[in-house]
Amino acid sequence: MQRKCLSVVVVLLSLIASAVQGAINKPKLDLREYSAIQLDSGLEVLLVSDPETTVAGAGLTVSVGSDRDPDDVPGLSHLLEHMVFAGSDAYPEQGGFSNYVNRSGGTFNGYTAPDMTSFFFQVGADALDEGLSRFASFLASPSLEPEAVAGEVETIQSEFEGRRMDPAWRALSVFKREINPDHPFARFSLGNAKSYQKIDNAVLTRRLKAWHRRYYVPSRMKLVVIGPSPTSELAEKVREHFQVLASSERKDAVVADTNEVPLIEPSQTPKMLRLQKESDVSRLMLSFSVMPEHQLSRVKPYTFIGRHLTSQSSGRLVPVLREKGWVSDVEVTSRVQTEHYATFDIVLSLTEKGEGARHGVIGQVFAYLEALRNSEELERLYQQQQRQAREQFRHPQKQSVMADLAQLSATLQRYPMEKVLSGPRLMHEFDRGVVISALDALRPSRVIVTHRGDVEHLPEADPASGQSYAAEMVSEGTRARWRDGGTPTSFSIQAKANPFLASSRSVYPLESKSDRPRLLESSEGFRLWHLQDAEFRTPRGQIMLAIESDAVNASQRSPALTQLYLHALHEALNPLSREGTEAGLTLTMQRTNHGMTMGFSGFSAKQPEFVKQVLKNIRSLNMTPTLLRRAKARAALKLSQLRDSQPFRQLMASLQVRLNPGVGEPGPENAVMRQATVEDLSQFHRRFWRRPALDLFVYGNYTPDQARSMGQWVSSSQKGGFKPLANRLPEPGPVSGESESSVMASGAAALLYFGAGDPSKVEEPALLVAQMLHGHVFQAFRQGKEKGYVAFATLTEGYQRRGLVTLLQAPDRAPQAVVSDLQEAKRSFLERLNTLKKPMFEQYKNGLRQALGARKQSLKRYGSYWWSVIRRHGEPLDEAARLEAALEDFSVDDFRVYCRKLLGKDASPLALLASQEQR
Repeated sequence: MQRKCLSVVVVLLSLIASAVQGAINKPKLDLREYSAIQLDSGLEVLLVSDPETTVAGAGLTVSVGSDRDPDDVPGLSHLLEHMVFAGSDAYPEQGGFSNYVNRSGGTFNGYTAPDMTSFFFQVGADALDEGLSRFASFLASPSLEPEAVAGEVETIQSEFEGRRMDPAWRALSVFKREINPDHPFARFSLGNAKSYQKIDNAVLTRRLKAWHRRYYVPSRMKLVVIGPSPTSELAEKVREHFQVLASSERKDAVVADTNEVPLIEPSQTPKMLRLQKESDVSRLMLSFSVMPEHQLSRVKPYTFIGRHLTSQSSGRLVPVLREKGWVSDVEVTSRVQTEHYATFDIVLSLTEKGEGARHGVIGQVFAYLEALRNSEELERLYQQQQRQAREQFRHPQKQSVMADLAQLSATLQRYPMEKVLSGPRLMHEFDRGVVISALDALRPSRVIVTHRGDVEHLPEADPASGQSYAAEMVSEGTRARWRDGGTPTSFSIQAKANPFLASSRSVYPLESKSDRPRLLESSEGFRLWHLQDAEFRTPRGQIMLAIESDAVNASQRSPALTQLYLHALHEALNPLSREGTEAGLTLTMQRTNHGMTMGFSGFSAKQPEFVKQVLKNIRSLNMTPTLLRRAKARAALKLSQLRDSQPFRQLMASLQVRLNPGVGEPGPENAVMRQATVEDLSQFHRRFWRRPALDLFVYGNYTPDQARSMGQWVSSSQKGGFKPLANRLPEPGPVSGESESSVMASGAAALLYFGAGDPSKVEEPALLVAQMLHGHVFQAFRQGKEKGYVAFATLTEGYQRRGLVTLLQAPDRAPQAVVSDLQEAKRSFLERLNTLKKPMFEQYKNGLRQALGARKQSLKRYGSYWWSVIRRHGEPLDEAARLEAALEDFSVDDFRVYCRKLLGKDASPLALLASQEQR
């Protein structure tokens, strides 16, 4: 009788799901099943069934964020976000959720935005049921114990200290101080020990509980669940677990949002903010208060304008500024995008010449916006972008489950359920009035300019970030200089046909039944690999090239020249690359120890033509003083971005230098690049293409004959032919001892690297150790001692070697103390292995198996997997399948022996510390 009742429930849920699914606008080629339900409590849920996925998860957003923080406890919303994962009434163990996620081969995260708080997790599909139970329990009844609150305050303090080291965060903090002080975004929102300790910890705990009761109600929540089960079964699980969320019928549960207070008052603009730069590159940011894009979703004017501001087509803004030698890069972003307000930010990375002409740079930006406003081509330009957006939507490319969960749950706070997929992507109609109105919001009278350069007098200080700065209203004289700087240029804003846009996108009949790449051709120095897509059946493809040349390691200067040459290629190919991007084709280039790799991905119809044009442009490259100047500017920009990044990212980059003998330290390499001449790079270009070795992999919507045709063209276009690399780098020696990173600020982070052997030899324990050690390190430093905000363990790879990294970023501790902390975490991990039981070990193994299965989540990811295997082993050895099979017979005792060998007292790790020298 119970089974019959259950069957009726499943059928009813299936009918409900299918009825709602018809309202969700999804592309026909998206084969996942979508269903929307609403629980009796008011919770809206999007269910996504993907039978191909081996992982699953959930994401949930709550429509409350830092803008609602009470004045006396800034950062309260952020603190509650941290506390949600700390334990619940049903699962009180502190750190229990991170342990569960870790043994399930997953990951989790959360963030607090001005108007929403987001939580999401991914685990192996078999573990989803427990995950939903834990997730719902945390959201419904977090423990919120005073001792745990105090610990999480320390964690946020470490996060705060880390943010203070981030120049972009400090600049945003200054911006917030100079906007309308009555607007909630103007307040400090991250939280730190000082902001929380204004009140007693017991009182703070009570305030958190009251905050949770008031805002964490189903009517404010949007839930997304993704897994391989049918939506009817996912709906069952959601109803079972999320009924613990209380109904939101309380009168104070939903507080009306207000948007009457402007983000920036008209009297506050135009304004100039000056900050001292912290690297060799000066930057300008032009910021405007604008309407949020979702409120203009049918037209999306700022998406349209942003694309044109960054266009590489001849006569547009970026090529003009590059031709003048003023900028190395231009990007458009939105530093804040909420329900009721947003910013539109134009970021310009200046050359030394551009720093001196910065008023002219600003003038050119405004002149270009005016030219766009007056263009008779406005509708045709819009229609081009509209077609491109429509094609991208019609032919979706899956991303990771984790990314989908975060994105979809946030989108549901902006768009109705039926537009959760199409709303952010499609440009429905051209409306000149809406576009002109958006351009009017970007006039000089409305701008706040942030200039990070060489500034001497900085009388102001931002108390939150500690950043010194100067703020002044822009005078009429300065605005006249902007106007004068913008007048000499005549921009070209005509709509141009894109040669790489395909009129049709066919999926070719499956001619090859191979489940792994096949070697179609092998000759001296040249190999052609092919795999026709049988998994995704989409009109997309990937073409990968690896070019190796003896020129790369011919002298001490060669590695630096290799990097500079790659920068020159990026600059020379910029206009062509942008054309490809607009047609759904992407190009990536990456340096290797013996040369470089090139990756092409996107729609397959015109991809071969795009590849051929890129290679033709490279072979006919003419090295000029202008191109060399741009390449050097790009090199300086990349070094600046590295030095501005979080300390742990700098440490990981520094580790890669030590693991790859063909790569030098960024600072010294940059010094060599600065001295390079046009002749140096011209000679390198000729030597690089003098009979290199080349591997080619054609994957996706390509038949064997089409792959052979591509291979024949590549082979015949190389006039000098190919040959195997004559001088390979020697096998590396052991990496151990203690070293300092040359690009670090003082006292921030440290890592330990344990060598785990040759990556060409597949060792199943290494990934398992990384997975388990990561959970242990995270637990020890995020939810145990609270010594640092960034703490992880991972497997990394270099030239003919693989190793395990444990890293801790604790800004308030000395590097040597951080190393000691990591050593202690390693010792305690080995001790815990003594109590590891078989059932728990089997859970870890199963979680890893399912995580390995995620390599088949998308065509791009699967192609990249096979390419890395070919490059590592020289043959299509299915590493993941071998690992999955090897795990079957791998015992707890085997694992303990391996861990003690890798991490035990006889191990000699490399300890990499933050440099004690200020940069």
